Parts: sequence; C-alpha cells; structure tokens
Amino acid sequence: MSKLATVCLALWLVPFVGAKMMPEVFCAWYVYWPLFCALCFLLPYGFAKSLGNHLNRAYSSLFLAVFLVVIFANALVVVGASGIGRVVTIPTQGVPENLSVEAVRNDSPMVRLQVAQSIYVEYGQSITYLDADNTLKLYVPSEEDKERFQEKVSLSEQAREVNKVVNSRVQNSVVALGLACASFFVVFFCIFGRESRRLSRRHKSQESNP
Repeated sequence: MSKLATVCLALWLVPFVGAKMMPEVFCAWYVYWPLFCALCFLLPYGFAKSLGNHLNRAYSSLFLAVFLVVIFANALVVVGASGIGRVVTIPTQGVPENLSVEAVRNDSPMVRLQVAQSIYVEYGQSITYLDADNTLKLYVPSEEDKERFQEKVSLSEQAREVNKVVNSRVQNSVVALGLACASFFVVFFCIFGRESRRLSRRHKSQESNP
C-alpha cells in the first residue's frame, strides 16, 4: 500500500510542479490526461483497499486528501477562469446609435467633434458630425487617432486570445471534475464491495475451520 501511495503522490505532484516549470510539456493533453486518468483510478482504488484492511487504514486519509485537493484545485480553476472571463471583454464593432446622434445634435461644437473623434478611436469608423459652422462633415482622423485605434485593435486581439485560453481551461477543468468524481465513486464502490465480500468469505471460512 505504501508503494501505491507513493505512486499517487507522484502522479499528483509531478504534473503540478512540472506545469509551473515546463508548461509546454506537462500542460500538453497527451501528458496531462493519461497521468490524470491514472490518478483518478488509483486514488479510489487505494482508498477502498485501505479501508478493507485494518493494517492499511492509515493510508486511507492520504488517498482521500489527495482526491479532495485534486477536486478543489480544479474547482478553483473553474471559478477563477470564469472571473477572468468576466473581466476580459472584447469591444463590440458597431457604433451605438445614440452616440453617433450626439455628434450631430449636441449643442456644443467641441463636444460634437470629441464624439466623432472618440468613435473613430474606439470603433475605427469615421462618422458625419456637425462642425462649428453647423456644416455636416466627415471626421478625418489624425495620425494620433489612427495609432490609438491600432492599439485598441491589438488589445482586442489579446483579449480574444485570453478568452480562448480561459474557455479551454474551464472546459478542461469541468471535464476533469466530472471524471474525477465519477471514477472515484464507481471504482471505490466496486473495489470496496469486492474487498468486503472477500473478507466476509474469509471470516466465514475461519469460523467453519476453527
């Protein structure tokens, strides 16, 4: 049982530490998922075996503790990644109608110009505004406006990449949570039931042969 406990600890600690030091290796699906699936089977197996034998019951708390840590870590990823997804937003491309109307109907010529400028910087679209002479003009962006818009475009692309990573981590953690819980109960009850029947037959055999 001590060897099984050592293997479980290795399957838990090695990927955890490796993901910090070499994420390109230990975060790859062909490395992470086989190790995780093996851990999902061995933890309930060891827990059930340790409960069935009073000599090994000291290990039961270890198997259960590692399982709870795995569950808690994946739950934290789901909650934390969901929070990041709410903070990182991708700006919309369409210009709000009430904002473009403000570039024509506002009483202040300076405000109308600023509205037209802010719309270009935010959405990259030149709109018609009413200038100081009450003449409709198409806003012509300056070089600074163009640079600020390109910065917005760059930030939008970064936001999309962050959202992709966040969504992938959430999906993987949800699958990992479901797999861990399902495998724990299925494997635990199967192994524990088998061990209980085996101990029961041994006990009956000892009673019949004093």
